[in-house]
Amino acid sequence: MFKYQKLFESMEQQIISGYYKYGEKIPSIRMISEKTNLSKNTVINALLKLQDYGYIEGFEKSGFTVSFLNHKSNSKEMLKPIEIKAGKSFLEIMSATSEKMINLGSVHPDTSYPTVKQFFHIMNQNTKRLSNNHYSGYTSPPGEMKLRSEIAKELLLQNVQVPIDEVIITNGATEAIATALMSMTTKGDVIAIPNPCFFGYINIAKALDLKILGIPMDCFQGIHINILEKYLENWPIKAILLTPNFSNPLPCIMSDSHKKKLVSLSQKFDVPIIEVDVFGQLYFNNKSPLLLKSLNPDNVIYISSMSKVFHPDIRLGWCCPGKYLDKIRFMKLNFSIATPLLIQLSVAEFMNKRLYLRHLKILRKSYQTKLDCVITLIRSYWPKDIKYIMPKGGACLWIELPEYISVIDLCKKSKEKNILVVPGSLFTIDDSFQNCIKISYSGFQDTKKYHDAYKFIGKYLEEKSSNGRS
Repeated sequence: MFKYQKLFESMEQQIISGYYKYGEKIPSIRMISEKTNLSKNTVINALLKLQDYGYIEGFEKSGFTVSFLNHKSNSKEMLKPIEIKAGKSFLEIMSATSEKMINLGSVHPDTSYPTVKQFFHIMNQNTKRLSNNHYSGYTSPPGEMKLRSEIAKELLLQNVQVPIDEVIITNGATEAIATALMSMTTKGDVIAIPNPCFFGYINIAKALDLKILGIPMDCFQGIHINILEKYLENWPIKAILLTPNFSNPLPCIMSDSHKKKLVSLSQKFDVPIIEVDVFGQLYFNNKSPLLLKSLNPDNVIYISSMSKVFHPDIRLGWCCPGKYLDKIRFMKLNFSIATPLLIQLSVAEFMNKRLYLRHLKILRKSYQTKLDCVITLIRSYWPKDIKYIMPKGGACLWIELPEYISVIDLCKKSKEKNILVVPGSLFTIDDSFQNCIKISYSGFQDTKKYHDAYKFIGKYLEEKSSNGRS
């Protein structure tokens, strides 16, 4: 056995046994090297393997900490595909939303920007044109050619060259995901998704009677590629469904090297990747993140939407299926025939006038400001022992609370004050993340009622923390 493997197994047991606590920084490479009489390269190899398996997170130069994503899987136990049991959490949360509710959890775009008003002005003009022309009938399933052309141009700016004929317009990203999965799978098939992940993935899998393998997530790197590889070796996975850039609820971004390895595994095992890119353009630096579609146009089914970055009522998405074009186009025809022409024409004109690019630029700057405000409130009013990773983009925060905090009770007490808090358990396929919550800053308003909402949660957490520490 290699020396680094022995060190890996030793440190693995220390983490599992609780010797190193979640969120705790482990000794430096130099300290471990001196204590074990092993070379620094041996220590680095052991630490990188611990990182691959999800036990630690961080980077070689800045140090490693024990992952506070308390997932159930480890390197010696292969999880089995599970059938999803229907739950009421999602419907309960959706029914709780109202105009009076201060929504801290749901990711919905701010619609107060001038570009949104410009869009609806364009839509009003197109309504008159369609009315005057007495237009009737359905558009073709792939969608309006003008819109598909504009989407192909937008993707070209992200180094993705897609033929116009490959673009299929859908009624939002959810329809695109469901259509792709229906084209790839049958009842009882296995798909791989991140854990935690957007609850919509779980709901769609349940509706289609699919089994799920949950891929553990790293706060910095996204899914653990080595664990996915073991899944692919042991299970007949029909599709990999994920959001590589600023996922919901965990707003991490996969490194370029991880993306390349993921695409390589997809090719090796001939398993399609469904890449959902609804938050990818909400980056806070000056560089658009790498898309999986740019690495393998044929085996990656690319999906995006306007609902999360523009307006929730504009249910328009698009899908670029690569070599699965015929299957998904046929399924779209049988599933919903076409997407409303009025919305398609309006979005096409909006994009053609470069208003969509302007809107995204405004949104990135605005969301960075909103995030800074939310972080300031959390640091001011919440206990110091909560854990979170500062997002580099996206629209939400994933927060781990101390284990003695009852998230269910927190959600209940908050709801009584007309504050919506979303529990982390909503985003998992098992019983993990019971002490996590998701906070969205996309709809944050710098007003007294939002400040008071964060103060209320902070007061609740402080009271429970005092009882928990006593």
